Amino acid sequence: MNSIQIAAWHDIGQRDNYEDACAASTVSFPLVAGNKQVTEIVALDGAGFPGNGKTASNTGSDSLSQSILASFAAAGSANERHVFAPDNILGILTSALNHANEDVLHRIVANPRLKGMATTAVCAIIVDGVLYVGWVGDTSCFVCNCSRVRKVTHDHSEVQRLIDAGLINEKEAKYHPLRHTINRFLGQPANFSPETTTCSLLDGDVVLLATDGLTDVLADEQIADHICEYREGRYDFRELPKRLVQHALEAGTTDNVTVLCCEYHADSTPFDRTLTGAYPAAAAEAIRNFHKELINV
Repeated sequence: MNSIQIAAWHDIGQRDNYEDACAASTVSFPLVAGNKQVTEIVALDGAGFPGNGKTASNTGSDSLSQSILASFAAAGSANERHVFAPDNILGILTSALNHANEDVLHRIVANPRLKGMATTAVCAIIVDGVLYVGWVGDTSCFVCNCSRVRKVTHDHSEVQRLIDAGLINEKEAKYHPLRHTINRFLGQPANFSPETTTCSLLDGDVVLLATDGLTDVLADEQIADHICEYREGRYDFRELPKRLVQHALEAGTTDNVTVLCCEYHADSTPFDRTLTGAYPAAAAEAIRNFHKELINV
């Protein structure tokens, strides 16, 4: 079975409140055709009246994690081959983001004091060496190794729209007055439209989720430098997100900064097999007993 290790770190930065959230879990589903390991990771950046952003990001984080795992169990109980098809996994991400948007909106309706709260969100699923990503807003997902940092997501922001239209360049975007204005988010009352994508992972790749407190101040090359230092054995994997956060603070980030790293290692050992065929019971048991590698920070 594939090997996954996860680590995260955060800092409040120069803000008065910490309004980001992140979470991750790895669940092994025992199937007739062989065990399937599902790793889900999420990161969010809340916004709104001070304190409300944290409510939005926590609501979104809980909703996304629960929806993703429940969808695998429910769909797999009917047809385990179908549930792990690529199109279905992307559908699970889209459904989870839509459900999380509704959950944030319901919180606002139930408590008018939360009006205006919102959160960006990026969520990823790793199955059989393939990374599936869904997102809204400008919290980012990267696939990293020593030689390359590849951004998988495309920001849903006003500055990105201007860049795409050729009206400003990347350097101008760093200082543009609309650089923190997003046009898709959880808590969006109309025209909500999450985006999804997929890519293959190589042995040793690090999947990195980061809020804009990191990406506003660190270039891809600087992120790659930290990956290389880890690869060279200068520090343990769990130090990697701490080093990235610290670098962002030293670079003058003015926002909360949250970094979640997930390292993937392929394993050529065949999946263990089970002859029980009792998918619904096994999946339910897996959901009840899954090991939470990382909870909201």
